[in-house]
Amino acid sequence: MASLIWLALFGRRGAFLWIYIWAKNGILSARYILGVTYEVKGTIPDYPAIYAVKHQSAWETGFMQTVIKNPVYILKKILTYIPLYNIMMFTAGYIPVDRKNNAGALRKMVKDAKKQLAKGSNIIIFPEGTRVAYGERGEIKPGVIALYKMTDAPIIPVSLDSGRLWPRNSFIKKPGKITVTFHKPIEKGLSREEFVKKLDEKINSNTTP
Repeated sequence: MASLIWLALFGRRGAFLWIYIWAKNGILSARYILGVTYEVKGTIPDYPAIYAVKHQSAWETGFMQTVIKNPVYILKKILTYIPLYNIMMFTAGYIPVDRKNNAGALRKMVKDAKKQLAKGSNIIIFPEGTRVAYGERGEIKPGVIALYKMTDAPIIPVSLDSGRLWPRNSFIKKPGKITVTFHKPIEKGLSREEFVKKLDEKINSNTTP
């Protein structure tokens, strides 16, 4: 992939292509080397949206980049230190969040997300903030709540069961099929509590052992 770093010279389009190739290579390697396949349920819309994705393994990080057009991740700032990949992150418009500055970080995150949505990008966020073991629930973080309240973009919950085959703290990967479900957008106008409850239910709908 280092040999394709020159794609950054083509700006966002080149960055998205590099990211797609990198991610697709990972998903194909998982399929043909590890025997990890997948099935997609639901509909992926053709308009800019915010995808709130259940996070159980590294697998979905790559997968979402292969099925979502112009994907822009909201991620931990520390991930921007990854060599080569960080160049493409910044070129594509990825949104790093400094968790040490909660209020300021949220305002900047929402502002940056609005800019990317206006450019036709799709935002991808892990609403629980980190990987959660298969069968477990994490706390819905303020970031996705702020995006729901402060943007007009639809929030699309995405549930999956990748942790069943690809445990977060295990080197061993099991062959099998991962099911990824794209749910209908959560309606606007809900209270914070109603939104959190509905999002939690949706992203955890197929994660019960």
